[in-house]
Amino acid sequence: MKYPQLDIADYEGTVAVLHTNQGDLRVKLFDSLTPKTVKNFVALSKKSYYDGVTFHRVIQDFMIQGGDPTGKGTGGESIYGRRFDDEFSEQLFNLRGALSMANAGPNTNGSQFFIVQKTSVDYSVEDLESAGWPREIAKAYVKNGGTPHLDRRHTVFGQLIGENSYEILDKIANSEVDFHDKPIKPVIIENIEIIDKKKKAKLKIDEIIEKTHEQKIGDIVEGEIIGIQSYGAFVRFDKDQKGLMHISEIHSGFIKDIHEAVHIGQKMKLQIIDIDEYSGKISLSARVLEEEPEVRKIQRKHFATDSRVKIGFDSLAEESSKWVKESEDFLKKR
Repeated sequence: MKYPQLDIADYEGTVAVLHTNQGDLRVKLFDSLTPKTVKNFVALSKKSYYDGVTFHRVIQDFMIQGGDPTGKGTGGESIYGRRFDDEFSEQLFNLRGALSMANAGPNTNGSQFFIVQKTSVDYSVEDLESAGWPREIAKAYVKNGGTPHLDRRHTVFGQLIGENSYEILDKIANSEVDFHDKPIKPVIIENIEIIDKKKKAKLKIDEIIEKTHEQKIGDIVEGEIIGIQSYGAFVRFDKDQKGLMHISEIHSGFIKDIHEAVHIGQKMKLQIIDIDEYSGKISLSARVLEEEPEVRKIQRKHFATDSRVKIGFDSLAEESSKWVKESEDFLKKR
């Protein structure tokens, strides 16, 4: 059985960013394991239900609790118009950093939630394992902390991600509080940003575009050969940008040995012929600059990512995907 909290980076889930007056808390939500609970949290967040709401109960080395618009710990409603049932999963636990639903007993979930902050447990791995916890989870509890006594009592539906998020969690947990565990200086959720899977993909592409300084297909650049493989040459241009020039794009005519055509350190004028819409990888060509403008225009159409399949270049797309993957592996090693 897989436990997503132990390898949170590999779990594909919606990300929620709790923007607070103490800093941001980034949480990955377990859409597939607790769909009803995640739906409730996401919907409330998107309708600004949590905007301006405080963490009304903060206990150092235990947890921080919020989500009640009244700020008293007795209010809050779900999107379902009533309290809704618990969603316990055999794959999720109240480990340090877990986002869980607060409740007033079984099946009484509303809008309130808490994030586990406890940094240790009072049990050994053997104690937890003998009591029924999986060994991997028992190890995680002993190593990182958490509240195993809350498992199967409170629905776990997310996990904190990023070192900075844990720093903010500990900062909030160390707030000065009154005898009701309410922070003297209010800890406020300014808003909760929901980044769904499509938006995350778009943000990634936007980051790539920003890194490439908004370069476009057709731009001409000055490049330097920094690596050579049998299928093409790796090029650095504009100081920190990298791309691949396929062997067929070096010059017109057949090339038997790429090492006879180019060499490391060689500088040459190149044209961007493709920017992959998914990976952002840049393909370059010296050959197209040898040709007539009209021929070059046709060549541009053939290599444009968003049109090459439409015009029947499926084989080209398949072949390109192979050397794009190889080029990614090469550049990662440099």
